Amino acid sequence: MIKKTISIITHHMQKLHPFWRIILITSSLIGATLLVLRIAPLPEPTLQTASIIYDDKDQVIAKTDRRMERIPVKLNKIPKHVLDATLTSEDRSFYKHWGFSIRGIIRALYENIKARRIVQGASTVTQQLARNLYLSHNRSWFRKIHEALLTIQLELKLQKPEILEKYFNNINYGNGAIGLGTAAKLYFNKEVKDLSIAEGVMLSCIPRNPSLYSPYAFNNRSVISARHAFVLNKMAEAGKITAQQALQAKRSYLTIKKPPAKQVLHANYARDYIIKYASEKFNLDPRLLYGGGLKIYTTLNNNLQTAADYAVSSTLENKGELQGALVAIDPQTGCLKAMIGGKKYEDSQLNRADSPRQPGSAFKPAVYLSALENGETALTKIKSTRTCFGNYCPRNYGNIYQEREITMHEAIPLSDNIFAVSMHLRHSPEKTIAAAKKLGIHSPLKAVPSLALGSSEVKPVELAEMYATLASQGIRRPLFVIRKITDSTGKILAEDKETEQQVATPEHTFVLTQLLTNTFESSTGTARDIKQPTIMAGKTGTSNSKDGWMAGFSPQLVATSWIGYDKGKDISTQEEKLAKSIWDKFMRASYRTINHGEFKMPNKVRSVQICRETGKLASSFCPHQDKEYFVSGTEPTKNCTNHKFNTTPEPGFWEDVKDKFRKKWYDISDWFR
Repeated sequence: MIKKTISIITHHMQKLHPFWRIILITSSLIGATLLVLRIAPLPEPTLQTASIIYDDKDQVIAKTDRRMERIPVKLNKIPKHVLDATLTSEDRSFYKHWGFSIRGIIRALYENIKARRIVQGASTVTQQLARNLYLSHNRSWFRKIHEALLTIQLELKLQKPEILEKYFNNINYGNGAIGLGTAAKLYFNKEVKDLSIAEGVMLSCIPRNPSLYSPYAFNNRSVISARHAFVLNKMAEAGKITAQQALQAKRSYLTIKKPPAKQVLHANYARDYIIKYASEKFNLDPRLLYGGGLKIYTTLNNNLQTAADYAVSSTLENKGELQGALVAIDPQTGCLKAMIGGKKYEDSQLNRADSPRQPGSAFKPAVYLSALENGETALTKIKSTRTCFGNYCPRNYGNIYQEREITMHEAIPLSDNIFAVSMHLRHSPEKTIAAAKKLGIHSPLKAVPSLALGSSEVKPVELAEMYATLASQGIRRPLFVIRKITDSTGKILAEDKETEQQVATPEHTFVLTQLLTNTFESSTGTARDIKQPTIMAGKTGTSNSKDGWMAGFSPQLVATSWIGYDKGKDISTQEEKLAKSIWDKFMRASYRTINHGEFKMPNKVRSVQICRETGKLASSFCPHQDKEYFVSGTEPTKNCTNHKFNTTPEPGFWEDVKDKFRKKWYDISDWFR
């Protein structure tokens, strides 16, 4: 049947005169093209509107670009004189053509042929809308053809009022203002319905050349005035306004609102991380997240983000190419509170807070948690001396060894590498990896002896998660970043909720936390120079002279800071200390926002006084004592017998006894009085 039909059409075509044959074929092609354009759906608009990122108090903390938030406007809310001014300025035959101005096309062709390149376009309202909604603004023949097809499609699918309304809401009015409603608010602090004739004409001129005709382009006042006068004269000639109204508008003094102060938004690195997070977790198109005008409600805290930004930028100011990062998490919720990925976003957009680096000794808590879970205690002893483990011969920092047996209580503040590797291998690298994974490390870890010293790369944000699990007494709360995402109409596109899982016992994590407080409190602790107002736990770290780390926490806040060079350059001894400076500045600033509390001891933990020399329960005569914490059932049961009353006391011992006796006697005397 089809073959027969084609045969009949071909037979009749052959009888036609060649001229009519060409006309028929051309008409058929045009008809088929129009039919396809009428049926085919319009593409998704590429015009981007900045998405807004809010903090935990619903205050704006970041934007995906610097454009203003759009204020949509309905066509019936636009005054007639504003409509007339726009059509007079941009497309006087809008209601008469099918998307193209023949006169404009002829004029543009002439100018383009004369210049031997595209220098001018026809620019009807529909063409401008097609270009702004779907295309780039580069000038090429291919883009012009594509624009023509989209223009036809818009005219076929939409009524003239619909085209006009889309135009007013999607055209660029300069200085970050997309749409007439936004422009009226920006330049005059008015709603569109309140615009005067003079104000409407001024706005109508801007889309033709936003940089030239912007009200803020003070150097172009004469050009702007000439354009306004031209549009007003054309409106008067067309009877849209009277000659008197045109004259009054020309003489009107327009009060232009001052340009808005540049909003200081310091969450650029956090913004990039949030966009990446939302894309991966909720399967949202990054283009939508960046340019869809969405509202992204996050867990960031503006005060903490400001403090983090200052801590990094001020510490690394004038430090050349040295970079830094900081991540802060609320361990009670898993909420990301602050993230800084470098000292200056304008210079480098690499988010170092989300980039893998060797954590060095900051990784050791995973080793010690595994050891505690496998029966070790704070009193476990290993000799601190030069030791090789097969072909692997680690060294202590500065080649300093105690040359005696030291306890875990001593090894952690000293950051003794021999002790850590020995413990790591005693209970197998696989158990260390398991401990790290359940605490929050996602990166691949190699089961090698050097893992104990942080040889496998992890991200600062992962390390912060690991410490957050310790701070919450073994409750793992995966990083919680986004509360919800809505579109411009308020429709919820994605919503998240906090989750948690007990991955380690409160007893083991509490004991480890107490050991980590010695990093600050002990006279030998690697962070002893940091003096916080409340008790903190944490660990420092360096890795082959490439990275400096400080990770520490209270029950309410965890912060991990990193410093190093992007190109692998070695850091100096003085530079590695800057990670502690960043952490210290941030934590001190956090007291204005966070009420840091104390670590609460679980019921199944025992606190006892230990004789430092014997590791047994201390008597009142033991000269050196430590308060130590144990999981119930693992604490020492034998009393120290090495130090008795007749033992030669330490210098000053009798003075202490006399002072205690004297104080007690005064207390008793006061009671009798």
